[in-house]
Amino acid sequence: MQLPRFEVTDVHSHRCPVRPARPRLRRRGSPQGPRPTVCEERGRHLDYSMGAFRVIGLLELAGAVGLVSGLWLWPLGVTAAVALLLLLVGAVLSHLRAKHAAKTLAPAVLFAVVTLAVLLLRLATS
Repeated sequence: MQLPRFEVTDVHSHRCPVRPARPRLRRRGSPQGPRPTVCEERGRHLDYSMGAFRVIGLLELAGAVGLVSGLWLWPLGVTAAVALLLLLVGAVLSHLRAKHAAKTLAPAVLFAVVTLAVLLLRLATS
């Protein structure tokens, strides 16, 4: 009886034959295909693509940099705080729409409250 041959992609994306004893599993998957990451599963659950998650991450990073820069340039800090607050309100609404538990919703709510506090303090001291 002849055993099937399995091929595994190595680090340099070259195909190399492997002994037919048993298929070697990839780091995040199985012989049937890669398993989705936690981020991909959450994105599917919220109806967001991975590209949208990357854009949201970049906007969050830009908002954080803008808040810190706002220590020296207050208009930039106020603009960043408003934009970040809108982003976080959108996150809270997305989690509520998906009916997530409070544990999943808490970080977005917490950061929205902190961003609102920063915005109000900045406006009060300008």
